[in-house]
Amino acid sequence: MTSWGIGQGIVAIVMALILHHPPKAGYPRLGAAQGGLQTRREYSAKQMMSQKEFYIMYAMFLMVCTAD
Repeated sequence: MTSWGIGQGIVAIVMALILHHPPKAGYPRLGAAQGGLQTRREYSAKQMMSQKEFYIMYAMFLMVCTAD
C-alpha cells in the first residue's frame, strides 16, 4: 500500500504544476466585511466538463476517497 501513497503524491505534484492562478485583474476588490463572490459566472455541467481543471480536481478527489 505504500506504493499507492507514493503514486498519489507524484500525481498530485504533477497536476499541481499544470494549475495556475487567474490574472490579478479578475479579482474584485472586496473588504473582509463584504464576504464577496468568487465569480459571477455560472457554468452549466457541459461547460464545466469542458475545462481541464475539472478533471484534475476530480482525479484528486478520487485519489483522496480511495486512499487507505
